[in-house]
Amino acid sequence: MMDAVLDLVAFVLSLFFLSYSAYSDLKTREVSDRVWVTYLPLAISILFLRLVLAPDLLIMSIASVFVALCLSFLVFYMGLFGGADAKALICLSIALPSYPSFCKPLLTVLNPLFPLAILYNSYLFSLSTVAYVVVKNLTWKYKTRRGLFENYEAAPLLTKIATFLTGYKTRFKVLKDRVYLYPMEEILRNNGGFSRRLKLFTPADIERNDLVRDLEGCLMNDEEVWVTPGIPLLVFVLIGLVSTTLIGDVLIWIVIQGVSMAIR
Repeated sequence: MMDAVLDLVAFVLSLFFLSYSAYSDLKTREVSDRVWVTYLPLAISILFLRLVLAPDLLIMSIASVFVALCLSFLVFYMGLFGGADAKALICLSIALPSYPSFCKPLLTVLNPLFPLAILYNSYLFSLSTVAYVVVKNLTWKYKTRRGLFENYEAAPLLTKIATFLTGYKTRFKVLKDRVYLYPMEEILRNNGGFSRRLKLFTPADIERNDLVRDLEGCLMNDEEVWVTPGIPLLVFVLIGLVSTTLIGDVLIWIVIQGVSMAIR
């Protein structure tokens, strides 16, 4: 009974801090360290009480926290994670190292490492941004009757496909004014002139403003530029927390269903 109460407290606590951080991430793409400085000690306290009441959870808790720490640092140094994303996963793994016992998920497929399931399900849900971007591109092409890759005809086909699925065209002034947009182009300077090139990947630790400033002297406000909306991953981590708790391991369930259909 006490285990379920601790799980519920940990879930509500995590829901509160992740909701605030997701809102902050969505509005400013930044989250104050005060969130994690407050969240972490509370998560450690709950974990300590949990292990006092149920020492048999020690190995599972250590495994969950260890995997979350390793993944957070790995993905962060690969530039695929922001600092706030890594801190959120670490705090979450300490507060809820295993599936909450107060709720029975709809799906029976469960990854015993709860934070890991939240992480990859968050990335799964973040793919919804692809649909948004594709609609933006198709709408732009319909309205302008122009080619999406004018002046970029020589770009590799795979680069064009990836750009189409992850970015869209807008005026340079819009890019400068909206903090959640990141340029998908870079300037190549040579012999006093310059050329533009599509750029698909930018590490998370590079400042957005530095990327915009690099384009500033070469583009006019009304010129069009390829941009990508910075994914507010903490929003999807919040969705991942709620959905994985109530529904279960969505990604693994999809994979199992796909494999089952393939071998029939």
